Amino acid sequence: MSRKPLINFNIPKAGRITTDRIIGAVVVGGIVVAGWNWSNKIPYAGPYIVKGKEVLLRALGFRYPLRDALI
Repeated sequence: MSRKPLINFNIPKAGRITTDRIIGAVVVGGIVVAGWNWSNKIPYAGPYIVKGKEVLLRALGFRYPLRDALI
């Protein structure tokens, strides 16, 4: 017997949106936000995340670090 999802939308070009996909997107979003905000405190991977933030922000036209852009 399979369980039935609480949320179940069928969008023609996007496919099925179910509870599992929503929870997965929230978890991945939380990981991305945590990595962005606390990248200097993550051991081993932190410097790579900081470099990625720098490249991304410069590509978007912002100065890095952002606190210098507010002056």
